[in-house]
Amino acid sequence: MEIIRKFKVYLDTSVISYLSQDDTPEKMKETLDFWDAVKTGLFDVFISTAVIEEINKCPNPKRGFMLERLSEIDYVEIKVSQEVNAIARQIIDEGILPPKARFDSFHIAAAIAAGCHYIASWNMKHMANVKTNRDMRLLTIKGGFAEISIVTPAMFNKGE
Repeated sequence: MEIIRKFKVYLDTSVISYLSQDDTPEKMKETLDFWDAVKTGLFDVFISTAVIEEINKCPNPKRGFMLERLSEIDYVEIKVSQEVNAIARQIIDEGILPPKARFDSFHIAAAIAAGCHYIASWNMKHMANVKTNRDMRLLTIKGGFAEISIVTPAMFNKGE
């Protein structure tokens, strides 16, 4: 009997936000295509309480839209624990992300603590870029965590 394992994918808030982003139609289309795959159960999906906090800070109707879309999928919600806080602090202390990117460090830390394989994000400034991926690889190796990659939803669609 063959055992099929799904990739564990953490969704940061930007992915949910880009499900309705008319000013960037290409990214919105890529996100909608990715979301269709997510809804089929292709991945084990994770979010954290940081995602919920960020969504709740959005004004309506955006907040309502994002919560409604989130209700379309099955996901595991990761609580911000002592372990997540410690990893997030390490991400900032080691200069992987700047202090102003504190919420981004919680997204990454939660995904690492949950053993996710990927973080899906449109945040290319702090997360989905070569430098952060390189630095995260070093942090996970040093900390004995599973390797994680931060990629855009478009990369899932293209199988890159």
